[in-house]
Amino acid sequence: MIFIENEADEIIKKINFLEKDLLSLNETILIPLSQSDSNNFIPFEVHVVSEGDSLWRIASRYNLSPREIARNNSIETDSVLRIGQQLNIGNKNIHRTIDSKKRTILYSVKQGDNLYRIADLFGVEAKDIKKINNLGDAAIMPGQIIKIIISAF
Repeated sequence: MIFIENEADEIIKKINFLEKDLLSLNETILIPLSQSDSNNFIPFEVHVVSEGDSLWRIASRYNLSPREIARNNSIETDSVLRIGQQLNIGNKNIHRTIDSKKRTILYSVKQGDNLYRIADLFGVEAKDIKKINNLGDAAIMPGQIIKIIISAF
């Protein structure tokens, strides 16, 4: 089990709808790529190493290569994994889980953003972003916080 204990971890709890402070081995969660309040949430999938895991076995589970997982985590392909170690699986797997639960991401609009660029970033439709945020024909503005619903674990 991993204990969630600081402010960044509270953000992790929030975006994963976790009610407790403990994570189980093999649990998959979403992690924002930045701790800055001004940055957007671009989730990536994390695998918590459990007994018997290897890069090959984990890669097979997520339909990736061991080299890709090693590169995502700045480790060698022959590295020994530790139980409880968190491995970044990447964000493209979120889009592979069509039957998974829906998650709401809060995104801070950046200078130069438009709905189509944001939709492409998260693999969703611009019309869906407009609908959930009741935007109609209104333009989005830098600094505006919008909701985006993605498929996630």
